[in-house]
Amino acid sequence: MSGLCSLRTNSCCCCISLRTGTITIVILNLIGTVAVIFNHQKFSKYGTSFLVGQIIFLIIELAALYGVFNRKPDFLIPHLAVTALFLLGFLLVIIASIIFLPFAYNALKDMTYETPDGKMEHLSKTMMDAFYFFYILIVVFAIVYEAIRFHFFKVVLGHYRELKTILLSINPPPIGFAV
Repeated sequence: MSGLCSLRTNSCCCCISLRTGTITIVILNLIGTVAVIFNHQKFSKYGTSFLVGQIIFLIIELAALYGVFNRKPDFLIPHLAVTALFLLGFLLVIIASIIFLPFAYNALKDMTYETPDGKMEHLSKTMMDAFYFFYILIVVFAIVYEAIRFHFFKVVLGHYRELKTILLSINPPPIGFAV
């Protein structure tokens, strides 16, 4: 199966190995997570649970980095699980956005605003078209973002599979034991 949605990939970006790609992806995630933790005052409205979640994510990324450098594929599993959940959640948001687009557009037709002289007016067709354009633009960017994240997921999964294959060739399971 070599289609667009195949979960098999042999390289990260053309000539970059899965190992190097995985290290890069995990380090970028670590940098982003550390930046959020150090700027947690900006996210204080979400409470301490947000900060705890970021610390847990930091631990997951550190474990993934440890797994890559020490060739221990099982340390990549939490990263893969969290990434899969984020991908699924974001995909559901994109689908909901596409489904609710006509409803949002119709709601705008009934929307009114107060002019400086106190009169109530409906939104102009130009304003509604601008909303529609930017809504579609945001959905397109979200789809592109999701595609990139999916590729990153495939890279880490590919490296996980590589490490598992190497481990199985070094330490084959006993005869009669299913892999």
